[in-house]
Amino acid sequence: MDSSGKPLVSVVMPVYNGEAFLAVAIESILTQTFSDFEFIIIDDASQDASAAIIRDFAERDDRIRFFQHERNRGEGGARNHGIAESRGEYIAGMDCDDISLPERLQMQVDFLQAQPDIGAVGVGQAMVNDHLRPRPGWTIFDERHAIIVFEMLVGGPAIARNAIMARRGILASAAGFKADRLGSDYEFYLRLVWEMGIRYANLPALLYIYRRSDASVARLSSTEPVTGRDKGRREALEKLWGEAPPAILHRFDGVKPGAKLGWSDRRVVRRDCLRLIESMIDHGWVDADDRTLLMDEVNRRLEGTTSRLWQTFLHWKRHRFGR
Repeated sequence: MDSSGKPLVSVVMPVYNGEAFLAVAIESILTQTFSDFEFIIIDDASQDASAAIIRDFAERDDRIRFFQHERNRGEGGARNHGIAESRGEYIAGMDCDDISLPERLQMQVDFLQAQPDIGAVGVGQAMVNDHLRPRPGWTIFDERHAIIVFEMLVGGPAIARNAIMARRGILASAAGFKADRLGSDYEFYLRLVWEMGIRYANLPALLYIYRRSDASVARLSSTEPVTGRDKGRREALEKLWGEAPPAILHRFDGVKPGAKLGWSDRRVVRRDCLRLIESMIDHGWVDADDRTLLMDEVNRRLEGTTSRLWQTFLHWKRHRFGR
């Protein structure tokens, strides 16, 4: 801690009925190689043994600051409470069923101290099930701000939101998470782009284990598709274009590995992406120097939606002629 007694990092973790994996999540923070932190745990009116588990850890480690809600405020409301209570220069996220690998906090602190223009940094993550068996998922995300924001808008793999570390001044000055919205973290971190002018980065290191439980997979498969992610993307397009046509978001979602699009579909998606890139540059969300980088990303994504023979030709063409 500094001379004022404040820690350098505040780790904020909301908890709701998390008893199954909570102890492992807490231990993963308490055993970090970096130790100058406070661990703010918000129990959001759990109905299981979560509060008792947290209390037991808090009695043994004074870095834990435990707050308990009398009524459930939702994940966004719990995160807002944790941010309001934080004292650290940096705020790190954590979920109550996940695992932070030992060097996570140290590596994120080192990066933010060396890169003052970056407002928040994510890490690579592995996705597992209840029993820590791997699930198909992304591990290492792109390190560059322009690609991260582009991926957030088109619905691709952008940043491990549960494991972001951000500068406290940015989070404390923002409007906060929307407590009543499913996927409020996606909407929040996307909103920071235009609300706070944040610059993102990712560390090319696997430092976080994201546990996507069997129950959550089943629950997500039965919910309606309009989540915080979709609403956040619509709001972003409205900021850029003054409109957010559902058909465009649907086309963005259709550009996935293994998808096969026809000539006309690819042409329309390319047009949408060009419009998106130019608007992002015009609004200062990314730099003009990022135009070529982003167009290369569009070409790469669209190349993956063509037939194998055409993919081979495009790959040769791009490396032979540079486009």
